[in-house]
Amino acid sequence: IREWQGRLAKDGADVNLQFLSVDEKAETLATWKAQHADAPPTMRTAVYADVKPWLLEMGSDGSTVPVQILADPEGKVRCVRSGALEKDHYEAIRKVVKGG
Repeated sequence: IREWQGRLAKDGADVNLQFLSVDEKAETLATWKAQHADAPPTMRTAVYADVKPWLLEMGSDGSTVPVQILADPEGKVRCVRSGALEKDHYEAIRKVVKGG
């Protein structure tokens, strides 16, 4: 979705991306963050055990990453999807985040 952000905006679906990196240990997250200075500025980190209940509440099975939680312009969660996105998913993602 990060790669599609400009294209989505041109198609009338301005998106606000938030990133959450989750790992089993806080030390692993700290090491990863130190090695990835190019990580998005909106990236947050968390220990998996701390966010698993939230992921389950959002509709994820809590075991597959990445997870995309897509909301419409009013902030209503419209889609929770586990697994990587492919190029052919663009139109479906645009419809969800645009609200139609």
